[in-house]
Amino acid sequence: MILDKTLFKDLYFGYCDRLIGYARSCGFDKASCEDIVQQAFLRLWEKYSGQDMESPESLLFVLVRNLCLDKARHMVVHRSIFQEIPDNEYLEYISNKDFQTGINSESLTIAKELEIEISRAIDSLSPQCRNVFRLSRIKEMKNKEVAQFLGITEKAVEKQISKALKQIRGILNKKFRV
Repeated sequence: MILDKTLFKDLYFGYCDRLIGYARSCGFDKASCEDIVQQAFLRLWEKYSGQDMESPESLLFVLVRNLCLDKARHMVVHRSIFQEIPDNEYLEYISNKDFQTGINSESLTIAKELEIEISRAIDSLSPQCRNVFRLSRIKEMKNKEVAQFLGITEKAVEKQISKALKQIRGILNKKFRV
């Protein structure tokens, strides 16, 4: 199929609502999703108008997914900078891991999606639970050190870590249907 005005119009009217729904499943508000879908159609037209395409529908879904990931990354950075939430500590920890070595671009995309979901899951924890988890898992402090630093018992640290892991696992299981 050649991407011409007729095909573009058919794609828009045939897939616009489904693409907005797909973007909404990433947790964005309706207006943001409409903007993302509009950007996806614009990119499709700019890059592929007049070209022969096998599956423009699939490409649209990939464009929307990538734009959603970009927006989510931007939100994490924005929140970290302007609200002084130490998400950057977690993102730095993840980025220091060796995801690049021997991994194809699809795996890297999955790793980035997972990074975003883990960050969201950590953000959803209660403040006390989030602090204990970050100190233990990201700053790699021992339970005794965390307890001393926060002025709580080691048992309380263990309970908070257990609670955090359970909640994070639950969120990731729902998101990725593991």
